[in-house]
Amino acid sequence: MMVTTRTRRLALACLCLSLAVSTASGQKASRDSDFIRFRETGEQEGVLETAIARFTNKDGVTVDLVAAVHIADRKYYEDLNKRFKNYEVVLYEMIKPKKADPASRGRGGAITFLQRTMKNVLDLHFQLDGVDYTAKNFVHADMDPGTFAREQELNDESLFKLLFRSVLKQWKRQMTSKQESMSFGSLLSALLSDDSSRALKYLFARELKNAEEMLAGLGGEKGTVIVEGRNKVAMKVLHEQIEAGKKKVAIFYGGGHMPDLEKRLVKELAMKKTGQEWLPAWDIHAKKPAKAGKKAGKSRRALREL
Repeated sequence: MMVTTRTRRLALACLCLSLAVSTASGQKASRDSDFIRFRETGEQEGVLETAIARFTNKDGVTVDLVAAVHIADRKYYEDLNKRFKNYEVVLYEMIKPKKADPASRGRGGAITFLQRTMKNVLDLHFQLDGVDYTAKNFVHADMDPGTFAREQELNDESLFKLLFRSVLKQWKRQMTSKQESMSFGSLLSALLSDDSSRALKYLFARELKNAEEMLAGLGGEKGTVIVEGRNKVAMKVLHEQIEAGKKKVAIFYGGGHMPDLEKRLVKELAMKKTGQEWLPAWDIHAKKPAKAGKKAGKSRRALREL
């Protein structure tokens, strides 16, 4: 797909915004609480991974927290679709009317527009296109738009206010942290690179691993509607499913929700963590140079087409 100058500029704005709201600091969360990580595998190469953490209790109930990123490699979503078939029920996030078809969601709105733009620029796939939300074991476990809006108003919460708090938090930490932050120059260099999708993915993946810290504590002791409020709804649906006899459940939510959901599983259902595995979401490697013979063949074909 050809990336226009306008799209590149929008991508740069999105990346800068993500940097502004990220809360990277010298204090690292414990490994057991991480649900998104980035592993360096070479010079400007690596793998962004998300976790599936398993929790069980004495009643034989198993709940897997399946962390997600909203844009990823196509193979990542294909793998998730296969795994979801092994659960009795999959509780999923999506702010939508209760009776609305999940397949019809995600086609409008500013956030969706930015996500779709980013997936094009980064040569990735969109979650709502890749995950099969029509599966019979999928159960909606999130707020409807009206409830979400009312709760945000009651909590005096808005996206702008959350971003503003996060920016202030980032500035304060940068004043005391010795950790280097990503420069505007590195973003510009990535945008102008011959392999810009890979270069941008590499830079962006290093920031996504901070999503959990970014969301944590933005709402103070009460938390935020966008994280803790929606998690309460997910837990309510989980309790209903367990009471209905379900023993093997997955909660499929964004990675930033998972630390709080983990605490709720431990506190409300006396669950213990019994395992964790990592799934590759973004495989970021430089393209292998084409062999001379292949290059010549492509050139000859191009001339014939002319």
